[in-house]
Amino acid sequence: MDPNKLARDTARGLTVWAVMKVLSRGPTHGYALMKELQASGLTHLKSGTIYPLLHRLQTEGAVDAEWDHHQTGPAKKVFTLSNSGIKDLEAVERELFQIIRDISEGEAND
Repeated sequence: MDPNKLARDTARGLTVWAVMKVLSRGPTHGYALMKELQASGLTHLKSGTIYPLLHRLQTEGAVDAEWDHHQTGPAKKVFTLSNSGIKDLEAVERELFQIIRDISEGEAND
């Protein structure tokens, strides 16, 4: 298997976590979020992925959004992780890290 393809496939599975993790650092608008994730190696992410995902997370209560009219130029929708989203992110991270530990320890015992 191509290691680059494996890395891309793995990254796709972590997209929701990655979006929530970046939002946990503070408010950001969708384009800046997408650019930060792309710079981190998630080059497959495009606006057609990010904005529907942000909308879904907002509908589920994990993300809050408001329009920022204080900048020059057109208003931008700014997204933040809600209190519920912070709790969800912490729970997912605990579970992911436990899975990684369990699998790694299993490999060490073989």
